[in-house]
Amino acid sequence: MDYIVLGTMLVVLLVILTVTLNKYKLSSNHRRKYKKLKSNLYTLTKKVEEQHKVIGRLDSCLAQQNEKITRHDIEKMKDFGSDFAQGVKITSLKEAVQHIFGRSEKNVEDQHVIIECSKIRDVLRPSDGANNSDYVTGIQRDLLIWYLEGVRGYRLKSPSELEDKLRRFPWVGEDGKLSLVNVRKCIRFVHKDLKQTLAFLAQTIDWDDLNSFISPRPKKGKAKGHGLYFLMHHLYASHCRATSATAHKPQSLFSFPPPGEIEIDAQGRIETGPGTIKIKMGEIKISKEKIPEAKKQLKRSLVFFAGLHKLIAVNDDVSPCASPICYDLIGYIFISGGTNVTKTEVLPLPPLGKISYLIFNS
Repeated sequence: MDYIVLGTMLVVLLVILTVTLNKYKLSSNHRRKYKKLKSNLYTLTKKVEEQHKVIGRLDSCLAQQNEKITRHDIEKMKDFGSDFAQGVKITSLKEAVQHIFGRSEKNVEDQHVIIECSKIRDVLRPSDGANNSDYVTGIQRDLLIWYLEGVRGYRLKSPSELEDKLRRFPWVGEDGKLSLVNVRKCIRFVHKDLKQTLAFLAQTIDWDDLNSFISPRPKKGKAKGHGLYFLMHHLYASHCRATSATAHKPQSLFSFPPPGEIEIDAQGRIETGPGTIKIKMGEIKISKEKIPEAKKQLKRSLVFFAGLHKLIAVNDDVSPCASPICYDLIGYIFISGGTNVTKTEVLPLPPLGKISYLIFNS
């Protein structure tokens, strides 16, 4: 039996026993038996939880070993190589811009990266240009409204309590601006998993402090590191609008709660041709059952980097006669074991171009 299902059943039994003990007047003998049974169930539940943790650690270890072996296989493939196969984790806006230039084989100085980050900051900056510590518009407002929808559906113990606070302290006023003060008043009523990120998103941002904006998010403290969060939401929401999806609900791309980073198993490369930009990257999975997950991860990363590529100045050598530029997004899914079979799936991805998934058994 699945350990998660068994653990859930044991917890339910413990609750039933607890209610029974509290509700009914049992004889002392029966009460002792119930308490003993409850104690045994509690011990068994803890053992199941420990076994589940052990299995989780073993799965993680197995996945890491599989990734190392598969990465070595990718390095030996003629079309890929060691540089393509390297994994990468993007944790800041500056790192994202550096990654675009690096994968495009553009050798640029740090100052040029800063200039491009500044341009992106200006794209994301609220149109009113105001630095207001209490009320915000633009991307911060949009992201917090999106986050609230996720909060409402995320394992709340007392949804009515949160809704009561939202009525008393409405986030959005009649003028359309969002009150950071009211957001902060609601933080302690959301699920514990979401409090830290909500507090982070509700910080007052100094849009003129470029270094803080493009830096990684700190674990706590100073308001910095918002650039990557804002850019991810901006690009995913823009993609949803372009594909007739709901702009404020880009769940298909922006996972909840938002991780604030992009991790790619095989960093790939960016190739420039006449009127076409090819962005290639890969995900490594232990079995074919993980293919849907890999596709979602690849689409998220490919759409993000294609959108970022359009924003920054790496298009100088693309043929000017080809307008608009077509993006050919290619995601490789490397599955360990089995025979060397390649499967290709090509899908349109307006307005960027198309996205392809190539599945390899290594």
